[in-house]
This record gives sequence, C-alpha cells and structure tokens, in this order.
Amino acid sequence: MQKRIVLIAAILALAAGVLFNGQNLHAQSALQEAAEAYFSDGPRTIAAADLYENLNDGDADNDPYIISVRSADDYAAGH
Repeated sequence: MQKRIVLIAAILALAAGVLFNGQNLHAQSALQEAAEAYFSDGPRTIAAADLYENLNDGDADNDPYIISVRSADDYAAGH
C-alpha cells in the first residue's frame, strides 16, 4: 500500500512539473516575442545631454529604464 502511495505521489509530482514547465515555456516565448518586437528597429539610444535633461525635468513618469553593460570592474571604478 505504501509503495502505491509513493508511486501516485511521484506521478502527481511529475505531472505538476510538466504543467509548470509548459506554462514557463509559454511565458518565455511571449517575452522573446516582445523583446524581438521592441528591438526590431535596432537599439534605442539617447545622447547624454538629453538623458540628463530627461532625468532632471521633475517628471519621474517619463524616466527611462537604464541598463548598464559595463563590466563589474568599470562599474566599481565610478558611476
């Protein structure tokens, strides 16, 4: 009886893992599609003076999300 319970629990865990993985793959696919659409016209850049003006205009709602691609050593040197 105990072996049967363990077997059923293992099957249920496997089924739950398969379902979760399928949902995760769908989310990754949607994210991939959104990223490809966003970057389809190439990278979006902004001049330093324009960025400074944007960040200091008093409107936090229009502030861009900034991603630094510097190495950890360069970041540690100053930012």
